[in-house]
Amino acid sequence: MAGYIQVPLRLPITQLTWLEDTSSRHKLSNSSKAFRCCVNCVAVGDVALLKNNDDADGRMEEQGDFVAYLSREQLDWLRDEREIGREDNHDQSAFARRIVRSCMAMDELTVFGIVRCKSSIAACEGGREARNNIGDGEAFGLMYGEVLVKENIDLSSM
Repeated sequence: MAGYIQVPLRLPITQLTWLEDTSSRHKLSNSSKAFRCCVNCVAVGDVALLKNNDDADGRMEEQGDFVAYLSREQLDWLRDEREIGREDNHDQSAFARRIVRSCMAMDELTVFGIVRCKSSIAACEGGREARNNIGDGEAFGLMYGEVLVKENIDLSSM
């Protein structure tokens, strides 16, 4: 995955399953793309980050390895936010689990039914593809022109 940085994480099996299921349901390339959608959704404030809840994360044996492929901006945002919150003891995986848990608690339309692009939609092939996938009416009943698009997102300013 050119242009992305590999970030090894530990997530509960329930979250891994949810990421896989939603990536399939919303025609995303893989579960890492679903995770990137969650990061962007939380970063722009569309989903409030839930409080830390170690009990919700389960035991280590109920967790699995997950490799997230993140852009530099997403990784920088994660690191900055993790430092600010300190609820997760600076644990990257614990913070990632909070992000996914927060998105799992929301309506999927909020997480996966909005196209969020760091450039304009006209310049973003992935954004145009996402708008087409969302706007085919299959997942959310939206038509192409009804899909909400947030352009020129700068995570460093969030």
